[in-house]
This record gives sequence, C-alpha cells and structure tokens, in this order.
Amino acid sequence: MKATSRQSAVQSAAERLRKLLSGGPVPATEAEGELLRAGHSRATVRRARQQLGVIPYRLSIPGAWLWRLPGEEQPQGAQDAASPCWPADIPPPAWWGKFCAIRGNIRLLATRQQQCSGCNFPVMVEWEAPGYPRQWSCPRCGKAADAETYAHKLADRYTQARWNVGC
Repeated sequence: MKATSRQSAVQSAAERLRKLLSGGPVPATEAEGELLRAGHSRATVRRARQQLGVIPYRLSIPGAWLWRLPGEEQPQGAQDAASPCWPADIPPPAWWGKFCAIRGNIRLLATRQQQCSGCNFPVMVEWEAPGYPRQWSCPRCGKAADAETYAHKLADRYTQARWNVGC
C-alpha cells in the first residue's frame, strides 16, 4: 500500500472513529468492530486511534476497555491504560489514592494479587524509577516480591485451568 493511500485510509478511519466517540465513551470492542466492518484493517484502526489520541480506560478490573476522546472528562474511579488498577476483589487501602497522587518519579506499571512474605499484605506493585530497575514489591513494607513463588503459582493455575477445560 502506498503512503498516500495509507494516509487516506487512516484519515477515513479517524473521521469515523471521531464521529463514533463524539457522543461519549464507547466500549473498545464495539468501536473497533465498527471500523473493521467498515473495511479498515486493525493496523489502520490502531493508527487512527493514535492520530486522535484516543484514551483507553477501564472502570474496574476485570472489566471492559472503553475508548474516549482526549478532553472528555474521565469517569470517577476509571483507570486509564497508563495507571495500574487495584485488583477488584481486594479493597484498596485508604492510602492508595494518596500514594498514587504523590508518587513523583515512581512509575507504577501494574498490580497483582500476591501475598507479601514480610507483612502479609495481599497485593504486589510493579514499578520503576530513575536509577532503579523495574521490579515488583509490596506497597506497604517495600519488600521485593518473591518471583519464584509467584511463577510457581502461575504455573499451578495454568495447569489447573488446563485440567478444568479438559485439555
């Protein structure tokens, strides 16, 4: 595909996406499906999203991804793709919101359910900061996560899931 025809395809997809999102946030699967049914490729949809600066977010984990245009107000409690969501089945501690607001140069990447061996807190946070490697640790006591234990738990869950499905 020539650059000019790619640009016009992206422009066409971006216009359609802007119209679709002009009424407010839309489930990502619905928006992407609409563009795919209109004949656009997944790559063109991705480029159109990037061109418009579409913001993906979730209202909860687990939960469906929603897309919105920049400048629209994000619903209260929504987690965008750039910030980690607290696991839905564990109530967040009272200090979590304040921690996220004052974290400074610390970049939070993800959260997962894993018991801290130091203080028994049920959640680990993946983070990185200038001068520190990417790592998982307890947000309460700071102890590094036991990666080996977590890897075994994941393997056990995978094996159990395979047996439940009958593979």
